[in-house]
Amino acid sequence: NLRLAEKMITVTGKVLDLGGRALSFGHNNPRGASYFRFLKFENAEILRLDIDSETSPDYNIDFEKDPLPFKENSVDTVLAFNLFEHIYNHKFLIKEISRVLKPGASMLGSVPFLVRIHPDPKDFFRYSKDALEQLFLEANFGKIIVEYVGLGPFVCQYSQIEFICPRIIRPVLASIFILMDRAFLRLKPHLTGRFPINFIFIVE
Repeated sequence: NLRLAEKMITVTGKVLDLGGRALSFGHNNPRGASYFRFLKFENAEILRLDIDSETSPDYNIDFEKDPLPFKENSVDTVLAFNLFEHIYNHKFLIKEISRVLKPGASMLGSVPFLVRIHPDPKDFFRYSKDALEQLFLEANFGKIIVEYVGLGPFVCQYSQIEFICPRIIRPVLASIFILMDRAFLRLKPHLTGRFPINFIFIVE
């Protein structure tokens, strides 16, 4: 989320939020999944798509097999955060996203890498930077940016155990693990980038 905030991305027009949380609005700003806090929305029509009808999506859709219910070249932005690891037929979905996006329009998203299994309802894949770039190239995306998010092995381990730690001690533990990683990477700088917690991507 902080990496996303650094990019100061403004989202406008027709926006598809794939698998995101239910929306609410405060001060005329949309609130949904955590990444909404780190994007700027201007004159955006946000449409939620999800397989779970109980979340009251705008479109109830099975991403494994259902075409996106939009015309070719009709969508301005697609948000696909922490989604593709749950989709077995991910190539189909990525091609559908490419089909509905306008020329020059963007898909923003992220995928986990060194993160524990989290079924929702299933958890199929972990994608490397190389795999993501290849998938997006095959789906006719042109401009492809995939960025590593993480530090070193200690922060990765912290991300595995954070959920079992009492909230009151998490900031202290996180600070210790971050300091350990910074010391480790000073000693082993050639290992920088080898311990991704996740990847974020922006593709056109």
